[in-house]
Amino acid sequence: MTTQHLPDFIRPGSIVHIQEWVARIVDVAVSATSAMVLVESPKMVYRNGRAEWLEYTLMPGAWRSATADEWVSEVNTYLRQLERKIKELEKLRDEVSREATR
Repeated sequence: MTTQHLPDFIRPGSIVHIQEWVARIVDVAVSATSAMVLVESPKMVYRNGRAEWLEYTLMPGAWRSATADEWVSEVNTYLRQLERKIKELEKLRDEVSREATR
């Protein structure tokens, strides 16, 4: 396989949909039989992950080009989830603090 066999959007810097999530391509490595794509995503950050190598050739139909607006929307989704978790943690902290001062 060569980079000529990959869609134009499979290149570093591109924003892509992979199944149901959005990622940004960091690097692409191509061998004679496969293409590996290093991606980073808001989902990975949210789950304390790092950039991850995925094999494009296993499921090429699961990948499609995405827009910067889709990227921002995905980031905002995870920011809202984090804000809810922060509120939950603050509530737990405050409940125990109130009980400790009784």
